[in-house]
This record gives sequence, C-alpha cells and structure tokens, in this order.
Amino acid sequence: MLYLYCQQDNATKQIKRKGDVKVLLKLRGKRVEHGYTQAEFAKAIGISLYAYQLKERGKVEFRMGEINSILKLLNCTYEEIFFNL
Repeated sequence: MLYLYCQQDNATKQIKRKGDVKVLLKLRGKRVEHGYTQAEFAKAIGISLYAYQLKERGKVEFRMGEINSILKLLNCTYEEIFFNL
C-alpha cells in the first residue's frame, strides 16, 4: 500500500491515497464475484481470516506470494486488480 504522512499536533497520521481504496474495493469485488467469503479466500491463499481482513481493509500489505495466489484463484492479471487505471 502507498501512504502519505502528515504532521498534526506533533502526531503522525497515516492517510491512505484514494487509489489504494479503489484497489482494495476491486479486490473485494473480484473475491465476491467469484463466490468466496473472506474465510474461504484466506484459507485458499494460506493466511488466517484475521490477517486477510486486515489486508483487505488496507491495514497490512499483501506479500508477493499472497498476491500470486490471489491472481491464480481469481484467474486475472496483476494489472486488473492492483493497478488503478
């Protein structure tokens, strides 16, 4: 994920770029379109449900191996999901 940081009252705040949100929504949409629940999808890519939930919400980044598994399960290319065109 890509983050922007800003200073506010001596505290650093993470602000997600709008493009990142669109990517996560695309991923969720593809997952649902293929009939997977979050639990089923997490198991299929080899991570816990909690870890997947954090990743789908953009709190934690996906690892390259997980991305490759996602692309195989959804039968799509990296660009179809992870590029915001």
